[in-house]
Amino acid sequence: MTLGPLVSPTTFAMTDGSDTVTLRDARDLSVQERVPIELVDAEGSEPEAVDGLNELEWDGRHLWANRWQTDEVLRIDLECGRVDGVLDAGALHARAAEVAATSPLSVRPASAVPRCI
Repeated sequence: MTLGPLVSPTTFAMTDGSDTVTLRDARDLSVQERVPIELVDAEGSEPEAVDGLNELEWDGRHLWANRWQTDEVLRIDLECGRVDGVLDAGALHARAAEVAATSPLSVRPASAVPRCI
């Protein structure tokens, strides 16, 4: 079991990769609440479960989670279980490839890197 971030002085948030965030007591790890996470689009359509939640972080107000095997990072309001922001990190792939192609560090053979003895 991997514990996620503290979302209060006594509560951890964690996920199993599904569409649910589990809140656990920090003292004994008992389940306090299971929060299903949903996304509602700008047109107000029916809520859609958001699966693949992974790598949770807490900023003091929102829970952040990346979506497994996507370029999305979700900002989650734990009070209502809704995604209230989606960061599309897809453009970072192109930028990372560009930097790797022009960076002298990225083209050095491993044998040229100094090693500790």
